[in-house]
Amino acid sequence: MSQNKNFLDELNKLAGTAFSSAVQAKDSLMDIIKQHMDSLMTSKDLVSREEFEALKAIVMNSHKKTVNKKPSVKKTSSKKTEKNK
Repeated sequence: MSQNKNFLDELNKLAGTAFSSAVQAKDSLMDIIKQHMDSLMTSKDLVSREEFEALKAIVMNSHKKTVNKKPSVKKTSSKKTEKNK
């Protein structure tokens, strides 16, 4: 019975070590991926979400102002169009 207990204790330690190593490997891989993505985004000159949203708000606000303005185009008389026919 004590051999089974020792075996299970050793197996438990081994499994714990393997799990710990797997977690460390995952964390290291995630760090490498994040660094690679950061360098890729920097090299492509992309903007952040905050910058995009700020510019979008500016454009939408500008668009609303231009839409709300009354057009200052003069109407042409209908006589001119009749002469051309």
